[in-house]
Amino acid sequence: MGEERARYRRPLKFVPGVEKAVRTLPADVQDVFGKALMDAQYGDQVPGARPFGEGVPRDVLKLAEDDDGETYRAAFVVAFAGVVYLLDVFQKKSKSGKETPRPDRDRVTARFHAAAQDYATNKATYLAATAAAKDEAIAKAAATRRSAPVQKRGKQN
Repeated sequence: MGEERARYRRPLKFVPGVEKAVRTLPADVQDVFGKALMDAQYGDQVPGARPFGEGVPRDVLKLAEDDDGETYRAAFVVAFAGVVYLLDVFQKKSKSGKETPRPDRDRVTARFHAAAQDYATNKATYLAATAAAKDEAIAKAAATRRSAPVQKRGKQN
């Protein structure tokens, strides 16, 4: 019998300024990005996520979502153990081609460096919180297995 994996959720940290930007996105885009970030928090594969590229540090991933003829992007980092950072969300306003405008790339890069600095300062806190969440998830899974009714085979006489 395969052992079920205990699921726990890493905290999501908003780099300053991002939380306000999220509220300006269309509701459907917020839902798509929110689900993707939830997947990242649980350590699952994030559908549609890919490296940001374009000169942005390689640990930064991006999501793209179209809504009503507009394209929106989210930049996030899962490379730091115990925490997921949302670096930026924005409407893509490229004048030509698929390239992200330089001010947006520069802002994502600066916020990545701010997240790295925050992680260096608070790493022990994030890891402790993650370990506690993991222990709780394991205990909950074990309790669920113990309390599951046992099915008996064959006829009872």
